[in-house]
Amino acid sequence: TGTPVRGGLTFREGHYICEALHATGRLVGIDMVELNPTIGHSHEDTITIGCSLIRAALGESLL
Repeated sequence: TGTPVRGGLTFREGHYICEALHATGRLVGIDMVELNPTIGHSHEDTITIGCSLIRAALGESLL
C-alpha cells in the first residue's frame, strides 16, 4: 500500500519480479497505483523507483 514494512520487498526484488513478468511475454497492460511521492526519502526518489519498475515490466534491464 505504499508504506514500507520490515521484511517487505526491496527495490531489487521488485525490479526482478517486473523483469520476470516481462520475460513471460504475456504482459498486455499495467497500472501503477498508490504511488505516493510524499512517502520516501524524496519525491523524486519515489517517482524514479515507480517509473523504473514500470520500465522493467516493459523490458528495461538494470544490467
